[in-house]
Amino acid sequence: MSKIKMSLRLLSAVLFLLIGSPYAWAEDTIRLAVAANFAAPLKNIVDEYSHQTGEKLSITISSSGTLYAQIIHGANFDVFFSADTQRPRALIDAGRISESDVVPYAQGRLAFVTHDHAIIENGLTDENVNTLLEQHRLAIANPKLAPYGVAAQQALVNLGLWDDIKPSLVMGKNVQQTYQFFTTKNVGAALVAYSLVKNSAPSVLVPDNVYSPIVQSLAILTPHSQEKLDTHTTQEKLDTHTKLDTHRSKHERVKAFVDYVLSVGVQDKLVEFGYKPVLPVQGAISE
Repeated sequence: MSKIKMSLRLLSAVLFLLIGSPYAWAEDTIRLAVAANFAAPLKNIVDEYSHQTGEKLSITISSSGTLYAQIIHGANFDVFFSADTQRPRALIDAGRISESDVVPYAQGRLAFVTHDHAIIENGLTDENVNTLLEQHRLAIANPKLAPYGVAAQQALVNLGLWDDIKPSLVMGKNVQQTYQFFTTKNVGAALVAYSLVKNSAPSVLVPDNVYSPIVQSLAILTPHSQEKLDTHTTQEKLDTHTKLDTHRSKHERVKAFVDYVLSVGVQDKLVEFGYKPVLPVQGAISE
């Protein structure tokens, strides 16, 4: 073997010891799977947490149903931020995680978005909604895939509109795609997550009494720990995580991030993104 080849191999070995394998770097990253409606808030939370701690996190975005199917078929995520509670609990029933690994993290709100300024100014009434839907198609997320689609269907049923508009409904695989149908003017109106439109398009909040509370829960997917999730994280405790501790286990690091999401400071900021902080609620959407 030539001296040049020996030198190159030696250099490669030294670099491997100094910075580790690329696969080790990937393994070190906390992998987050998030329902489309919560993607923007989660990115903001992740950016702040990474800045404070140096922690590496990656985000995969899709519908809750699609992410759940990927997890069941072996996708390697550490935390699943679902848009409902049903799918995290289904992971408990499947024996993938335990009861203590699931906790609510936000409560969603449903909004009606339209290009019709009269509805934005006067609110949702039977007359103006019926007039609009006679002239334009409505988009909702697919209830079979997206919890916001379930809420939209419930609202339309309770408002007495479902049977009339069902044949002409346009369904997106998640709320982001549903909103894209509206922004590209493929439809004249859409029922979507308020978080998607709060700061980007005129909208009207759908009354809370026409759909079940949209309680969004997360599931920790890393190996089970007996530690209980802390929903009352204080700033003093968060300050202990301002620098990444490389000696902690993967589960401890994941739990530290989840505790941050559930902390009072982060929960208070959820209102800015169009959510309600998590509260004990009855009759949450679970199917």
